[in-house]
Amino acid sequence: MENRIEKLEPTTILGKSLEMSQAQDKTQALWQSFGPFVKNIENRKDRNFISLQKFNSVFDPKNLDPNAPFTKWAGVALQPAIEDGNAGQRHDGLIPGLSLYEIQGGMYAVFTHVGPASEFRRSMEYVFGEWFPKSPYLVDDREHFEVLPEGYRPDDPNAQEEIWIPIRNK
Repeated sequence: MENRIEKLEPTTILGKSLEMSQAQDKTQALWQSFGPFVKNIENRKDRNFISLQKFNSVFDPKNLDPNAPFTKWAGVALQPAIEDGNAGQRHDGLIPGLSLYEIQGGMYAVFTHVGPASEFRRSMEYVFGEWFPKSPYLVDDREHFEVLPEGYRPDDPNAQEEIWIPIRNK
């Protein structure tokens, strides 16, 4: 599986979020509720989509509780914030019904998953079962996310997405 290490600058996304668990997955409903807003977002950084997970505790695949709640975001990355002398940072073009979220940034291990979303677990088994134990890194307590290209279809056997996992040195 293709991978690389990246340093991500803090990144603002605009989107919608829902609290869910693996056992009560609401991902499809979240993306369906976000979809109608996309054409009205003018200040996108690129044409990709961000599927972000913010866990309530450090993600540990060895002790995964399928009922543990986490917050999932469906969104897009925005152009860097505009400095406004007295007001600090701001983003133009905010859309009612959507919210901003700031990805902290930092070091990430980035993997490319190829195949339908139904085979995502296979990629996670490699990442956490083979790659992390052999690497000089541990999972860090920050956002995990996937970058989905424009036109991404979760049922496409040739679909590609980038998996961004926060890391720190062992």
